[in-house]
Amino acid sequence: LLAGAGILAGLPVLPLWIAWAGLKSVRRGRWALAALLAATALLPVPNPTGSPTYAIFAVFVAVCATAADERDLEGRLSGWGPLPAAGALLALLGLAIALRSGLPVPVLSPIARPLFAEGERTRQFEVVVNQLMRSPWRGAPARFLHPAANPTDVDAIDRRFRPPTDDIHLATWLDWRRGRPATGADTLVLTFGGETAAGMDTVILARGRYAGDALVLRRSSAAVRADSTGSTDIQAD
Repeated sequence: LLAGAGILAGLPVLPLWIAWAGLKSVRRGRWALAALLAATALLPVPNPTGSPTYAIFAVFVAVCATAADERDLEGRLSGWGPLPAAGALLALLGLAIALRSGLPVPVLSPIARPLFAEGERTRQFEVVVNQLMRSPWRGAPARFLHPAANPTDVDAIDRRFRPPTDDIHLATWLDWRRGRPATGADTLVLTFGGETAAGMDTVILARGRYAGDALVLRRSSAAVRADSTGSTDIQAD
């Protein structure tokens, strides 16, 4: 009930599971497991960036604590033969394939969509950069429309427009890909989630199923021509 209420309110519910696993370990006298879970759960305290990497260690321990000392459940599962066990594994595999293929699965699809979006946004980033290196704007500098701020400093739930890295690493990677620093006069802008910017044209696009489209934007042709002629009375093509 608490987890359902948290999901409806848009709040993170993973800490509820970690807290429950810790209380279960204490109740069963698993003090070493409880201490390990507490230590991993408190890892973000010295450096509260909001990075999901910190949660991995606590999740691993919580999985062990959840499965430990469940003799009644193991007793019920021990009666399963090989065929029911194989059927359950095939059903889980089928659900995973359906989710990965984008098929609508009740309850699970909304939960899995943010995870797929994170991975897709990273792949889109690679796609647009590969296309950029083969485009006429190869030598132009580039930046992201939004900074890759720590999740604790921005909306950690809605990550549609958050880039997968920051401008410094982007510039370093592009310089390495092209073999020299940027020399172009105009700065390209990379966006995610299908977001556009006023006065800019889309020159590269990578479609997305979960994360929206990734775009590379450039100043509109009218603005570029206006700068080159010193006049602002030029209409767009």
